[in-house]
Amino acid sequence: MHKTIERLLGSLETLAGEESILLESDAWTELTLVQDRAANLIAHVASLMEDTRIRKDLPAELVRRAESLGRGQEQRIHRLQTRLAALQGELTVLNSTQSSARRILPAYRGPRDGHDFAQFSESG
Repeated sequence: MHKTIERLLGSLETLAGEESILLESDAWTELTLVQDRAANLIAHVASLMEDTRIRKDLPAELVRRAESLGRGQEQRIHRLQTRLAALQGELTVLNSTQSSARRILPAYRGPRDGHDFAQFSESG
């Protein structure tokens, strides 16, 4: 069982590294795919680690690696939440700007100029 947990932790460590890189580069679609791949491994490791018979026989190094992965995941979640809050702020600013543009749009429309600026306001 130790070898199985060691292999699972190795895979999770690799995925955690990929996740960190993707998070830093705002590669959200790829990040989601990596998180989905990791979710099954995490569930499997967690179920094994909950078994006291297995956990008590694990070498201390494997327990430390599992705990380190848990702490790293918490840090990535915090970074993701921080980035999400920043993006939500940016969206609020964009929505406000778009709303302002829609309010002033009629001032730029002329009945005879033939320009239809409605596309701008409808593309939102």
